Amino acid sequence: MEMNDPFFAKADNADSVCFLDEEQSTVFQELALQAREALTRTQMDPLRIASFLEENGTPVYRLKYGYLPRFILALLQLSPGFTPNPKGIRGFLLSLSLHFIATRPSEANVQPPEEDESDSKGLFVLTPSLFATGFMAYQLHHWLAFQSGLPGYSQKAQLLYKRFCKENKGKLTSDSIQDWNEEDLTALQAAIRQELSALRFFKSLVKDVLFHAQPGNRTV
Repeated sequence: MEMNDPFFAKADNADSVCFLDEEQSTVFQELALQAREALTRTQMDPLRIASFLEENGTPVYRLKYGYLPRFILALLQLSPGFTPNPKGIRGFLLSLSLHFIATRPSEANVQPPEEDESDSKGLFVLTPSLFATGFMAYQLHHWLAFQSGLPGYSQKAQLLYKRFCKENKGKLTSDSIQDWNEEDLTALQAAIRQELSALRFFKSLVKDVLFHAQPGNRTV
């Protein structure tokens, strides 16, 4: 999941399109609360966040500097941030590549899950510049949604979402979806909803941080 796609520019409209019903709104509010609790526990420190994720069974990788690590990630159709474990050849190549192009910043390293494990908790792959509180907090919401079993994180949904953002520029036309079926559209809708929910959380978090940073709002 990444921030530099058409939906980041539309984050101001997230409230109106993120939720389909009251039940889903409640679920997302609970996720936001869990994310805030995790950030409070880790003191919003990137290394502590990485350790928290590792302790909960999710490996965290930080790509080495240079063009090659990001090129390999793009070649595997992956973006920096949280990702469910890719399956098949993509998963094998990613696992193999990470040994050479990334490091594990946390001391609480866990064994990466096998690709056929049903209880896989995904993994974080971050560039050096994105190993930062803001981006990790935004991706933490995705991680919690995935752990909660919410739809939108299947391999099909994630690939359709990337196609929707990169190739279709965030627009659906009759030509772009002529080979899609109802299952594809439902998967894409779920992935979009999760992205908008994470952006909504990130937006509220930034507002809170900026508010408390004002001199008149500081507490001693």
